Amino acid sequence: MTDELNLMRPVEARQLREIADAWKSYGPALRAKLTLDGGMQWKSVNGAQYLSRYRADPQTGKKKFTSLGRRSRETEAIYRDFIDSREAARQTVLNSREGIELAGRVAKAHGLARMPVKTAEIIRAFWSRSMDLHLTLFGGSALFAYEQRSGVLAPYELARDADGLLFIYDGADECTTADIVEAYEDAVGAKASAARRGNRLLIRSEEGIRLEFTSLKSVLSEVGDDGADLLGEAFDLPAVKGLAVARNAQPVEITAPDPRAYAAMAYVLGQDDEVWADRARFAATLVREHWPEGFDPRQQEALAELGLDPDNGGSIYGP
Repeated sequence: MTDELNLMRPVEARQLREIADAWKSYGPALRAKLTLDGGMQWKSVNGAQYLSRYRADPQTGKKKFTSLGRRSRETEAIYRDFIDSREAARQTVLNSREGIELAGRVAKAHGLARMPVKTAEIIRAFWSRSMDLHLTLFGGSALFAYEQRSGVLAPYELARDADGLLFIYDGADECTTADIVEAYEDAVGAKASAARRGNRLLIRSEEGIRLEFTSLKSVLSEVGDDGADLLGEAFDLPAVKGLAVARNAQPVEITAPDPRAYAAMAYVLGQDDEVWADRARFAATLVREHWPEGFDPRQQEALAELGLDPDNGGSIYGP
């Protein structure tokens, strides 16, 4: 493996910026549209009208109804707001779709569409339900999130998730196991099984990618007290919202840890896994050389102790 970062050519950096700019309006509108798909209608029951929200079941195609209450000023306001919001989202998506599709095709022509389609579909399924508020992608695919801001292309051998996707979740009640399984099943089009192993949740299907979810508390328990404090502070940094392009030229938004947290945690996992060790060295070098916010002195000192700081005798990205 080379010890040099693969810097984007100006045309590649410009293309990623253009698709990211187009996503700023298209992405939120698309998420709103997906959230608002289906409809609302008034249903008569025993002479009274009730507002019902319905969506199509992705497995059967049949409508699933949820009652929102008897007709009143409040439910009439809910109905009007739903219709107006859905129409606004649909119109924005319609007006922007051609531009985002063209940007995706150009990105693919430049070799920037590298995320496997099945991986992108799973990440998109969580994103469309706003579950990215509670789930942070942490694995090889997370490296795609740093490309546009750093101008560095992630090595595919490090961005490849051969053993499945790894997520860190915050344990919020808004993101339950049932919600995760439902989103996963929608993405892969098949039933999935979920199992807990200690503090880890494993989800898989016969046709889909294996997923693993672990809590940040569990992650921090794997390092010593000093390391846990430093790593906890790093994970308190705002998550990075990055845009990747799948091999089918469709963009997908990724929520990844700050690369400074990624480098430290990847080192922990790299104690007995050479791929994770290489990811740690890559992320540390990316931050040091090309990330707008570098390591602070305390982080730099810790990196030297971890062997990730070449200025203090450690190894850089590469063997």
